[in-house]
Amino acid sequence: MFTVTETARKSLADFFKGKEQKQIRIALTHSCGGMQIAMRIDEQKDNDIVY
Repeated sequence: MFTVTETARKSLADFFKGKEQKQIRIALTHSCGGMQIAMRIDEQKDNDIVY
């Protein structure tokens, strides 16, 4: 579980202002640089967990 801060919520609202709102995929990945959290606009898939 994670928390979206008020600052992050406002940043996302500003990003989508005047645009169609779409789902945001948040993914935890691991590479040679260590753990990373990634966000991207993506379509929902059948096996997604939606909060």
